[in-house]
Amino acid sequence: MNNAVANPINSDSETMRIIWIMEMDEEHQINKIAEKMIQFDVENTLSPIYLFINSNGGLIDHAAKLRDLMLNSIKSPLITVGVINVSSMACAILACGQRRVCLAGTTLLFHRSRHSPPDADTVVTKHEIESALLEA
Repeated sequence: MNNAVANPINSDSETMRIIWIMEMDEEHQINKIAEKMIQFDVENTLSPIYLFINSNGGLIDHAAKLRDLMLNSIKSPLITVGVINVSSMACAILACGQRRVCLAGTTLLFHRSRHSPPDADTVVTKHEIESALLEA
């Protein structure tokens, strides 16, 4: 399955620039997603790029490269959309969008990094999550 599928959808006013993120386990998958984001950004920095995410996540090192690209290099507005299942590092990617949306019924799964110190605070309350969503 191609992880960086761009689906231009014709609307009345413009073509939507969509990238589906479904797998992030291997570096070549992240590279395809990054290539498509850069291509869209070079074509036009004013139109938004939509990242639809349905992923179990992946390795921190691989997803961190994508996160850094999103936060530091892409000038186009990034809209991240959680669909069905967004877990682990996929949640970190979802959080990097300038606008973040989850479709009804989407499951988000956060967990502590395997490399976190044993005394790290891992409890996130429902209130903290709701507050973060309201600020977005």
